[in-house]
Amino acid sequence: MKNYKLKITYTFLAIIGLAVSSCTKDFTEVNTDPIGKSTTSANQLLAPALVGVLNTNMVRNWNFNNQLMQVTVEINDSEGRVFRYDVRRTLADYTWNNWYLYLTDLKDIYNIASKP
Repeated sequence: MKNYKLKITYTFLAIIGLAVSSCTKDFTEVNTDPIGKSTTSANQLLAPALVGVLNTNMVRNWNFNNQLMQVTVEINDSEGRVFRYDVRRTLADYTWNNWYLYLTDLKDIYNIASKP
């Protein structure tokens, strides 16, 4: 029991010692990348955001519209059953989650482009 308390005490003191000495006054100067860019232009953010949003829309179109309108047929198992009308609730979540990934880039594009 005494050994266990000593281990906890030493661990706690080590954590406190690391926390106190970890940050210094010039943390922001040390943490900057001297080679990399700190700003970007709107055209550099547009292509990845556009490709990501269009890919999400195309996957949703294929999974939802084409299956319900019987444009394409997907065979998923060895029995050859067609899962055409198996629309899951997660389909809307997929679209929202992937659009949300690119929302920050689209907001940055708008903010950068609106600057004079």
